[in-house]
Amino acid sequence: MWCLTNGPTSCWAGKTTLWSVESERRWQRSRDWTNCFTRKVTMLEIRPCDLKTACAFVAQYHRHNKPPTGHKYSIACYDGERLCGVVMVGRPIARLLDDGMTVEVTRNCTDGTENACSMLYGAACRAAKALGYKRIITYTLQSEPGTSLKASNWKVADNNAGGGTWDCEKRPRSITQVTLFGEELKYSIETKVRWVKDL
Repeated sequence: MWCLTNGPTSCWAGKTTLWSVESERRWQRSRDWTNCFTRKVTMLEIRPCDLKTACAFVAQYHRHNKPPTGHKYSIACYDGERLCGVVMVGRPIARLLDDGMTVEVTRNCTDGTENACSMLYGAACRAAKALGYKRIITYTLQSEPGTSLKASNWKVADNNAGGGTWDCEKRPRSITQVTLFGEELKYSIETKVRWVKDL
């Protein structure tokens, strides 16, 4: 006769023995499998979003960028009734890419909710295609892996697509600003990667 306890030991014929590491892993997996049937699962949902709401969310959650000044359209992702991410799409920042048939994802920001980032990229692409655009682009920092972009079938167009600062001797520009939290960068000066997807 044998029994299992709620810890890393088992008793058999009245003797207590230590579990092996593998036994502990199996026991934990069985508990996780049981818990997955009792957890409340909510589906992510895509909804329209206005500029004010999108900018407020970006200002609160984005790691290194401030909200943009405008957009063509924005899309929100909700987990139940909780706003968990937004994507903002506008004209391409680079003048040579602004051909009238290309749009740019200027911000994609989530609070860390799983799959929200990829879902927003997909929704932005579908909306751009429905509006008649032929191509959509976006940028990431070189330190970012771009996992959600790869999952959404985007391709790298340029591994060295700008970055740095426009500050120069003849036309000096300040790249820092003083906020309530001290001095901080207005924007990231790290080299960027341009991603593209044909619609």
